[in-house]
Amino acid sequence: MSYALLAEADSFRSEAYDPILIAGTVPPALTFLATACVLVVAVVLRSDAIYRLGMAVHAACCTVWAVGFLLAIFQGKASGPTGPIGWALIAFHGYLWSAAPARLEGPGEKP
Repeated sequence: MSYALLAEADSFRSEAYDPILIAGTVPPALTFLATACVLVVAVVLRSDAIYRLGMAVHAACCTVWAVGFLLAIFQGKASGPTGPIGWALIAFHGYLWSAAPARLEGPGEKP
């Protein structure tokens, strides 16, 4: 997804993306890439705290997308609820994983 947001940024011409692009001062692709980097660092260092932080940031980014698409519906720029529902579910998943204990064992290690 981050590739699509970076390399194909001109293809997002729908007005449904306006609330999302206006809300953030940082391009959406950079927030997802930064979150991915934080999660990779968490796995390499086997740090539960960094993992939880990365998942919370990921969930917050997804929440911004969900709210942005919801605003687009109320502004008449989007036709259906698929965007807000999908992004809200992904955000909910991120919030659940940020609250759950991380299992960062290596292969063959016991928890």
